[in-house]
Amino acid sequence: MSALRTRRSRGPLALRVGLPLALAGAAIGAGAGTASTLSARASADDALYAQAATIARLVDTAVERRGRGAAGQREVRAIARASGARVRLARSTRMPGAAGAGTRTYGFRLRSGRTRAVVVSLSDQPVRDATRRALIWAALTALAAFALVALLAVRLLRSQVSRPLRQLRERMTHLRDFGAPGGPEVRAAGELVALADGIDGVAESLADLASQAATDPLTGAANRRAFDAALSAELARAKRHDASLALVIFDFDGFKEINDRHGHAVGDDLLREVAHKLQGQMRVTDVLARVGGDEFALILPDMRPERARDVVERAREAATVTLEGEELTWCAGVACYPAHAEDPKTLYESADGALYFAKSSGEGCTRVFDPKRVSTSRTQGERAEIAALLERPDAITPVFQPIVSLSTGRVSGYEALARFPSPPDRRPDEWFALAHRVGLGPTLEARAVAAALAAPDRPSGVYLSFNLSPSALSSPEVLSVLPADLAGLVIEITEHERVGDEDELRSQLAPLRERGARIAVDDAGAGYAGLQQVMRIHPDIIKLDRSLVAEVDSDPAKAALIDAFARFARGTGAVVCAEGIETAAELRVVADLDVTYGQGFGLGKPQAPWASMSSWVATTLSRRGLRSFAPEEGTEEADESRLAQLASRLAHAVSINELPEVEQAITAELDADDVCLLRCAEDGEALEVVSQRRWLGYGTRLKTGYYATIRNVLSTGDAVHVLDGDAGADGAELALLRRAGASAMLLAPVVAGGRPLGVLMLFRSGDRRFSRAEVSRARVVGFGMGPLLEQRAATPALTVVPGAAG
Repeated sequence: MSALRTRRSRGPLALRVGLPLALAGAAIGAGAGTASTLSARASADDALYAQAATIARLVDTAVERRGRGAAGQREVRAIARASGARVRLARSTRMPGAAGAGTRTYGFRLRSGRTRAVVVSLSDQPVRDATRRALIWAALTALAAFALVALLAVRLLRSQVSRPLRQLRERMTHLRDFGAPGGPEVRAAGELVALADGIDGVAESLADLASQAATDPLTGAANRRAFDAALSAELARAKRHDASLALVIFDFDGFKEINDRHGHAVGDDLLREVAHKLQGQMRVTDVLARVGGDEFALILPDMRPERARDVVERAREAATVTLEGEELTWCAGVACYPAHAEDPKTLYESADGALYFAKSSGEGCTRVFDPKRVSTSRTQGERAEIAALLERPDAITPVFQPIVSLSTGRVSGYEALARFPSPPDRRPDEWFALAHRVGLGPTLEARAVAAALAAPDRPSGVYLSFNLSPSALSSPEVLSVLPADLAGLVIEITEHERVGDEDELRSQLAPLRERGARIAVDDAGAGYAGLQQVMRIHPDIIKLDRSLVAEVDSDPAKAALIDAFARFARGTGAVVCAEGIETAAELRVVADLDVTYGQGFGLGKPQAPWASMSSWVATTLSRRGLRSFAPEEGTEEADESRLAQLASRLAHAVSINELPEVEQAITAELDADDVCLLRCAEDGEALEVVSQRRWLGYGTRLKTGYYATIRNVLSTGDAVHVLDGDAGADGAELALLRRAGASAMLLAPVVAGGRPLGVLMLFRSGDRRFSRAEVSRARVVGFGMGPLLEQRAATPALTVVPGAAG
């Protein structure tokens, strides 16, 4: 292996090749510069010599004319000063010693006989200057040659070598990643183009080999090796995306007899025909593989068991083949992730077991994996584990978590949760998922429901909620533990299991509703429970998943989604319960969004029966004032205008005798079916009815000691909803609600000068409740009616509501 390993590159090709070329160019430029420097120096020397010779001739002329006397010496000195040279007369041209640094000395023989020679000394600065200039130009020339040659070398290498090599590398990368020819076209010398063509040939050969290695040569479908890889990959993808996956295994009835009677060639033709027809019916994402002689496997991503069975039946019709007038039939077994198995091996064993179950049922049968009828090596051990758990009398311990009414601040119900104290240590949802995989899910759920119903002394007026999966609803085990009268019980449909047939589920829920049970959908807003499915089931309670509630006080998107669920619930006659409330801020937000119930560790932990809620919950809910109820977005200006007109009408009312007209205006503004006004009596112990109603006469006194919700409205200044059927509502207020023939009542305080004067009661019938914006407007109307209640009329004759006041 080491002998075949290529040597690591020592640097970019342009650097390894271009740098030597550039250095060579620089050397050539330096040589040329050196020659130029020597030439410039010689020229400067010649010029300096010529200058000295000229000075010598001038001196010779002066000496010949003036002589060597004083006059001749003066003229020689004048010539020296004018030329900047040192001049002296000598007997010969020989120069005795050096003339000094920075000078050049020249001796000349004179024509005059009086002086044999003259010596001229000049500064060599011109020679040095010329040499320096020549050196600078030589260096610049060498650098220019270096840069020019380097640039030319790089461009040449890029166009002729680097770019083609990079294109070759990209083509090889494409071959490595995709196993097929591809990548940019190589344009270069013939050798590199031939190399690219060779790579394409290798790629085509590899692709052909890969296709042969993954394809069954007889049918053209995937072979067993490709099937194993595809099943692992699709199963991993399904786990990542929380999707489903169906595996179908089928083989032909009596295929051995066909081969024996007609020969293998006929059997091969039949297999090819069936595979061809099946491939024409498949989606792009489906995988068809031949995993045995006449055994095929079909991988169906994003497919639930019920749909997979339908697909198999349609494929059976589309892939019909006949032999001598007889139709060739086949049996199929179906297994799905995550319902039946979670790993490739177990999923294959489950589908294979379902196939043998189908073959034992008769020709042309399709069976979905049923753990009660089919066993695998894994399910046998898991079934034994669940069976051992069910044999223990203390296998399940129920705990109960309080569910709080966000309008009254009291416990309205409890959710029963199962705990498994016995080893091995698994979460409850893991125990139930394991039980369903081995066919004992309904039995374990029935055991949990029985344990919850057996808890004694449940508080009066408080409902009990427990979880059931759709597949266990109509099972004999669960039906046997449910009481005949289901009033006060809420059945939560867990959304960890997909609902296959909504019509069937509704038919299962109908008799439970007739017996008094209410239906809740658990974990709405996460997993499978979207608004569409909630709409199909028509639940009485929509339980929001804790992921929606967590940190809702700082996440406007979550608040908007919760508000959408609340609006949907109002339109369908349901109520909303928010799970996972942990903080006071989260509690305030969900309460302001018209959520009816709240649940979570912050409100109360699951404990032994019957735990109370945390002490801070009631205080937090009671302190929610008018600021909590912000108007809904998109409120029309006309609504504000009508509210302003109503406030003006209240401000101009001078007598309580105008109350009937005022009540009509309030009814129209707040879309109420009826309105009733109560005024605090002077003794502070009762409320007097100011309105005149058939069901509650004018002047009737209601003792406040009997009406806890009304007392709460007067003391806190909050507006409170009372709904018919709310197990957490106070009985006295419910009696008033039913006496009015309504299904929803809104109690708003009437205040003047910071002092409570009474209560405004608004009623609605049918499946309507008041929205946040309407609650806010009712509070404004209540404040506006304060001055009107201060206009006390003559005290009427007093009556008492039977059974509602002391």
